[in-house]
Amino acid sequence: MLFEIMRYVPGADYLTEQPYFESHSVVDTFDSAVWCRRYDSPGDFILKIQASDELFNLVKNNTVLIRRLDVEDGTAMLVDSVKLETSPDSGDFLTLSGESLEAALGRRVFMQKYNLQGPPDAVIYRALKENILNYWYFNSDSEHIANYRYRFINFLDMDGYTRMGGEDIIAQLYGRNLLELTEEIAKANDFGFKFRFVSNNSRAYFSCYRGVDRTINQKNTQQIVFNMDFAEFANT
Repeated sequence: MLFEIMRYVPGADYLTEQPYFESHSVVDTFDSAVWCRRYDSPGDFILKIQASDELFNLVKNNTVLIRRLDVEDGTAMLVDSVKLETSPDSGDFLTLSGESLEAALGRRVFMQKYNLQGPPDAVIYRALKENILNYWYFNSDSEHIANYRYRFINFLDMDGYTRMGGEDIIAQLYGRNLLELTEEIAKANDFGFKFRFVSNNSRAYFSCYRGVDRTINQKNTQQIVFNMDFAEFANT
């Protein structure tokens, strides 16, 4: 299993130069790894690797981690936490942890008073378009604010609109967290959402989707059940 660390490179001038991600290093050896994707909420990860000064300084600032196995799927994780562990016996280790790109929606709160009405997934798409896709920043400090130079990340985009179905809803947005709103609508209407990260153009494409029903209560697709005796999936 290979992990790739993508380093965020801010544009020299946020008005004229787009920021981007570049590949910094490939992690092919690690002490332990947890990589969890979820259907209607952000996934998370924990990765414990051998420490180095260069790697420690790199992963502290706006870093994306991808798994080579998931290149087609586009799953990417935001590194939110870096902890250094020192042991006289085993050496120094870095424990990286964070959540998938969907968690970035949680950094946005609606500050205007208005409602959105329409199909559930259309409400989500419009909320993203009006409140996050036109501009985005992860963080800023006093120096950036003083010079009107923010760490913008204009890499969030849409993958195209696919109707999920469902009755029209009315969403009151004032004061709502965008991730909480997206999760609430998705769970209530039985569909998932995700960002598909494309490393070669530093874009992440949002889409809603619905999984394939493989429960024993239907006959249109192959049924799959969990084998409790062997702790694995078994075809029926």
